[in-house]
Amino acid sequence: MNKGSQFCSFCILESHIKSILEEKKNGNMHVRPIGIYLLFKHIGSGAFQLGQQSDAQEFLFCLLDNMT
Repeated sequence: MNKGSQFCSFCILESHIKSILEEKKNGNMHVRPIGIYLLFKHIGSGAFQLGQQSDAQEFLFCLLDNMT
């Protein structure tokens, strides 16, 4: 996602999945979803914040809803 472009949930998930597969190929089983952390403000219209416990199902619903 470039500066000035729209938020793309699909692009973020695609990038995260590619990172997971690359890390697994390199023998590393620990992946941090930094891209998703940085874009919390776009997911759920600000309903999610770092450091606060949230409903995982609601987060997934909001993330998938952004794909449409």
